[in-house]
Amino acid sequence: VYSTKVLNEKGINNYWNNYTNKLHMADTKLADDRVKMYQLEYDFISKFIKKRDNSILDIGCSRGMFLDFFHNNDNVCYGIEIDEVAAAIAKKKYTVWTQDICKLKIEQKFDLIIMRGTIQYFLDPRKTFEKIVSLLNEKGIIYITSSPNADSLCFKLFKEKFSVPVGETDYYAFNRNVIEAFMNDNKINLLTDYCFYETTPYADIKKDIVRVADAIQKQEKGEKIEQKSPPFYNNMLTLVFKKD
Repeated sequence: VYSTKVLNEKGINNYWNNYTNKLHMADTKLADDRVKMYQLEYDFISKFIKKRDNSILDIGCSRGMFLDFFHNNDNVCYGIEIDEVAAAIAKKKYTVWTQDICKLKIEQKFDLIIMRGTIQYFLDPRKTFEKIVSLLNEKGIIYITSSPNADSLCFKLFKEKFSVPVGETDYYAFNRNVIEAFMNDNKINLLTDYCFYETTPYADIKKDIVRVADAIQKQEKGEKIEQKSPPFYNNMLTLVFKKD
């Protein structure tokens, strides 16, 4: 699923300029919950990589807070971040590039490449994925997580009221099959997928089920769904791939 309207380069720069301070970290509770998610997502991917001495690239690394979990376990960390404010903070700890990945000339390769809440922003997904694959070491891991799932019940039910709707900034929503097909074409195989929902700080299972049921009833009656979608099962993709 994709947006027919996208921002031009100036609009993209304006949107991302100071995004971290104005939106991403403005809500203290959400910021705290995000750190809890980092821990969950770190613990999960740790099952698939060496305990230490990995070369790790986080695409869309923001202030480097997710990378901190890997750095604290003796890995060498790098990031890509186009928000200059966030990048300046991350650069105090890591090597961080501030250009679109497709424009970068990076000589080294990586054992783990992370895309956390990132793939929906790729203007040219195919070109970007090809670049990412080219940067992966043999037996390297690609970790996609916290990205909107176009096959989820809530995405289809709530549409523009989905928590991360497709629009002028979030250009795409993918499903597992589309990403897996592309990866397979590049000899990258799926190891596993996962749903974090029940263990996340966002889940309130009973209330979330009631909200989804209410939206289904409105849809069946032909009524407009006004409320924003709740956290729910499979709202977000988590996929782990390996290069053979």
